[in-house]
Amino acid sequence: MALVASPPPPPSNPSSDSDDDFYDDEILKMMDLKKRLTERRRFLAESIVSSSDVHAQIERLSARSEPRGSHEDKLSALLKSALYHSKSDSHRLAFGVTAFRFNDPSPECQHLNPLLGVRLDIRNGRGLVEKPYYMFCRRVSPSSDEIRIHRHTIPAYVPLDGYEQTFLPLTDEGYGGSEHSHGSTQPQNLESLIQCVRRDLVSYTLRRDALDQLRKELGLAGGRSRPKNLDAADLPEDGIDDDDDAAIEKYGIEEINAENADYLTLRIVWSDGRLGLLKVSVDGKILRAIVLGSDDTRILVQERVLEDGEPPVYELLSRLQRLHESVGATVARGQSTAPSDASEP
Repeated sequence: MALVASPPPPPSNPSSDSDDDFYDDEILKMMDLKKRLTERRRFLAESIVSSSDVHAQIERLSARSEPRGSHEDKLSALLKSALYHSKSDSHRLAFGVTAFRFNDPSPECQHLNPLLGVRLDIRNGRGLVEKPYYMFCRRVSPSSDEIRIHRHTIPAYVPLDGYEQTFLPLTDEGYGGSEHSHGSTQPQNLESLIQCVRRDLVSYTLRRDALDQLRKELGLAGGRSRPKNLDAADLPEDGIDDDDDAAIEKYGIEEINAENADYLTLRIVWSDGRLGLLKVSVDGKILRAIVLGSDDTRILVQERVLEDGEPPVYELLSRLQRLHESVGATVARGQSTAPSDASEP
């Protein structure tokens, strides 16, 4: 077997050895710099922690900062409050009647507690909920299931006493009975009483809003109607309602207002001296009209124009326009047929 000589080793490269030494030196320098920076960081941290000024600042911030979770608690409370108001608004929008438990704080009424509270929410023509009305009912006796109306904020034009006698009769004239109470076997029906009361309140609001809208369409100042029997305290100090002076007469109407607080009688005053009275039903329809001339005689033709077909109050504007046009045509015909005042020769 023939022997073959191995190849000679390659010649060494002096530049490669110098590069390796350079990188090794740089690595050693970086490690030394890291060590020195770590020691400096530890020294600065110990100096800051041991500083009295830093300790005082930390204590002030800790005392002023809120407890952990306080932001979440506040947010949760706000969300719960918003959810409650949303449910309450939805209920008031859908039903309009809310029942709740109530304790009368009056000392002489402690034996009557707890009371049943009823809140009635009525919306006006603009869709806004007006000031709510309340009724509070109490038991006739602690051992009885019969109830009577204890207190309320229902206006006087709602016959609440009559509704109470009809829908909340007592089986006998025991405690809480009135002089009109008689023994009855008819069961009490609070739901029907509330329905009647709410119907009257809604009807009143619709009649009032219809008259207010009519005043605006007629150009009467403010547009807000005011019953004729308004207290003097509601007028300005000089006793004169300045808004009426600014009214712009339309169809010859100087004023139209409610005769009473229930808005069941309307009063119209024309600029030519005529006076009109309209009887309005509970649901806002014109049942009867009376028109008096300047000589206090009734004008039946004009009455029929206003009351024909029992129109609702919100259609009264068109009736007043027809009446104004008919009066104008009558006056024009009278002037055309009047004899001339030619002088005799």
